[in-house]
Amino acid sequence: MKKYNIKNLIFSIKFLILYFFMEGACVYLDVDNFSTLLMYKEIKPRIVLYVKYNFLEFKVKYISIFDFLNLIPENNIHIISSLPYINDIQLTIDVWRNMALNKLNFLNRFTH
Repeated sequence: MKKYNIKNLIFSIKFLILYFFMEGACVYLDVDNFSTLLMYKEIKPRIVLYVKYNFLEFKVKYISIFDFLNLIPENNIHIISSLPYINDIQLTIDVWRNMALNKLNFLNRFTH
């Protein structure tokens, strides 16, 4: 019987969820040890709109799904699994920001 590494198994499951349900938000520590919020949604086949925010940068980009999968680190924590898309990009970013802020506040309140 083959023995599976639980860490690799969890990463594989996360990767499959990301690939088939390409939308959501996650938080992680980047290479500079800053908390980073990454929100994303596949808006067209194989095209992802993503918003990356931390202390030093605020980035909004359209990127291919394959390049996007290389952006997400293994040590992320998913906080939102579904995000709306509105044709007005500024309104979309505002809605996503409010959703992420509300979720982080909720998690912070009930995990301590």
